Amino acid sequence: MYKAEDCGLFIGLTTMPFGRECAFYESEIEQGIFKKYKKRLQQFVDPQDQSEASREFESSFYRPKAYCLFGRFDLAVISLVDDFALSSRVFHPYSPLIESGTAYKPGSFHYQTITGPVPDLSNMPPIVPSSERQGSALVHKARRTFLADLPEERQPGSVFPFMGICSLKINNALLIGTGGRTVQLVLRSLKGIIENSEAFTDGRLDYMIMSSFSWHEMTLLLFSDSYKLITDQILQIREMAFQDLKAFDYQDSYQRLLSDSLLGRFTNTSKGGIENHHVFVETHTNLGYDFELLRHPEYLKQAPPWMKSWQDIEADDLKLYLRWHINPGYMSESLKLLPSDSEPRIVAGRGDFVSATPA
Repeated sequence: MYKAEDCGLFIGLTTMPFGRECAFYESEIEQGIFKKYKKRLQQFVDPQDQSEASREFESSFYRPKAYCLFGRFDLAVISLVDDFALSSRVFHPYSPLIESGTAYKPGSFHYQTITGPVPDLSNMPPIVPSSERQGSALVHKARRTFLADLPEERQPGSVFPFMGICSLKINNALLIGTGGRTVQLVLRSLKGIIENSEAFTDGRLDYMIMSSFSWHEMTLLLFSDSYKLITDQILQIREMAFQDLKAFDYQDSYQRLLSDSLLGRFTNTSKGGIENHHVFVETHTNLGYDFELLRHPEYLKQAPPWMKSWQDIEADDLKLYLRWHINPGYMSESLKLLPSDSEPRIVAGRGDFVSATPA
């Protein structure tokens, strides 16, 4: 099985109240849950401790980075954590770390958390020389992706404006009989595929991978200055067949999977065996953009110096389909909020929602 980092990633997905997005995030998430939770933890830290671990904790842990999302949730919050308490006991509506007098109760927010151990990929090829990073590999990667936006970390053109969160479900028939050996080979393959891509070598794409305590085994975070680069990478990963793992084989893992996995034992070898079977049976992706673009609309016209500029890049061909789930009794009021040049379509189905198509 793979070696795990001694710290982890937290991903929190939430909804936000219309028109009060910035106030909601600052009050409930940034200054509420995260600031107060870290303050509690600091009670157990020796103020005289000047070790590297202590400095890393102070500068990098429980410092949330927010991204607006397209999809069911409105906001993704990413942070370095040192245990799973934040995701399992703290990050939720009516948290005791949110002021009781907040204007957003009782509605608060719908939420989902994604967490799990983070594989240490530093010793998997391609290997990053230890001289090129400080501290743990995860902290180093966080500082060049979502933590690059911290004021003390900002460098010209260092912050990616766009991101994607992709959940990856491995074929159970591959896992049965091989388990961790399959997971490790898939991790090596993901790292090799992404780091050998032109977008990664050109510095226009970066990534993080974490294991997940959920229906999927892995969560992939992709950061870029282009949605097209993110979606192209995800589509390539979705198409991975079992035979693609052979290029990243180690300790005869590929042959072990051929012989020991449930899929290998019950697949007709006369018809090609399992080589053409896909590695992943389901993926789910959320795309988003830096929350600072919502906080500062002027950045849309001129990106700040520390953010990678997307204005000189050919525009991504994105098509957005907007969907509102309306509670019974609020349909007529909701229709009044639509722009006058929009053509609403009432759809009969789950939730009975309104879709607005720009004229």
